[in-house]
Amino acid sequence: MTAVSHADPTAKANAAVNLQNPLPVVASVTPNPVNPGKATITVKGTGLANGAVVYFAGAALPTVFVSDTTLTATGTIAMPVGRLAAVKVTNPNPARPPRRPSRCPSAWLLRRCRMPTRSASSR
Repeated sequence: MTAVSHADPTAKANAAVNLQNPLPVVASVTPNPVNPGKATITVKGTGLANGAVVYFAGAALPTVFVSDTTLTATGTIAMPVGRLAAVKVTNPNPARPPRRPSRCPSAWLLRRCRMPTRSASSR
């Protein structure tokens, strides 16, 4: 990305920007407990992105994005030995960046564009 000064249009700076989706935070999972067999699980939380995937006991479930606070996942639930299973949500990486350069103040880039890859778990 190239930042151009409004005060001095000849002053420019380039920066590589790696945009990521927010960290998904799981607040609740229903039903609780989850019984083995066919089930629909509702995950509520924050930072859930379109394309997020719910994992139950390590297995990815077909997931429907309802909103940035709600996901539903449907599948066949197999309980692990010990009957304790983790529920995990991962957000996808964002889409490819546009080919045309964007212009925004460099201070905005530093504050808002540097985010690490993120995922969250709830047990």
